[in-house]
Amino acid sequence: MTSRITLLLLLALQAPIHALPVGSIESAFNVMQAMNMDAVENNAPKARRISAYYDKHMAAHQSPLSLKQQSTGDLQLLFNAAFLVDAYTFKENYLDHMRMDLDELLRRGPVSDKLLLDFHASLIQARKFDEATAFRQRHPGLKLPELPRIVEQEREGPTALVLHEENGIRTLRREALSVSDGLKILVISHPRCHFSQYAVRDLMDDPVLGPVFRDHAVWLMPQDGDLALSSLERWNQDHPGAPLSIAYRESDWPVVTQWATPTFYVLDRGKLVGEVDGWPREGNRAALMAALKQAGLLK
Repeated sequence: MTSRITLLLLLALQAPIHALPVGSIESAFNVMQAMNMDAVENNAPKARRISAYYDKHMAAHQSPLSLKQQSTGDLQLLFNAAFLVDAYTFKENYLDHMRMDLDELLRRGPVSDKLLLDFHASLIQARKFDEATAFRQRHPGLKLPELPRIVEQEREGPTALVLHEENGIRTLRREALSVSDGLKILVISHPRCHFSQYAVRDLMDDPVLGPVFRDHAVWLMPQDGDLALSSLERWNQDHPGAPLSIAYRESDWPVVTQWATPTFYVLDRGKLVGEVDGWPREGNRAALMAALKQAGLLK
């Protein structure tokens, strides 16, 4: 039987995009949710579909005058829609829409913890750390963890937040990570991703691939609203030969075409020469060996 979500998704993808009439916010949000549930290997096309649909169907409601006329339920849907598209695109205007929605909701009364937590996560994702700290202080009941000390010195090119700990104090420093000096392997991974954990365990223990990865690999987390500090710290303690850092902005890394974890990008002076996707429980050694041989990292 075809599910309701599948039907909504088919309608969203097949029908031409026209502006929906006022009062159809729930219908538009349902279509966006269906798009979100579309299982794809590369999120970039899905992100474009979701953002285009939002821009046509939802963005017109995102003005102070329009928001005052919406029901509280529709305001929450507008916030959730902006949160969804922001999670895919990291664009400032969607975060602005969330701010307006939240301001209007707070003007009317209490707001759910989930909505407040989602907004805080979006601030972290946008690297608006000062605003996130102020937001946490305004909402002490959320019991949000205090952010570590963050040093954001100006950098050009690919940058990441690198975890340092001195005298028990955590610091995240924005640092340039070079992937253009010779042959490199850029590994997109996450400490809470089981497949990333399989990969780092297998690769560091591999007698052939282990030395290559220790000398040439850069391990990088995607940009999102969860800095995952405890998991990141544990990863770096468990795998000192594969230290993991956090992409400051994904746009700093144009060589990365998808941020699924784990993905292996083989680079020669910054130019992509090979890509291997995924590391199931049984590994993906043959594909990785072939890519490294083609790049000249293995004989």
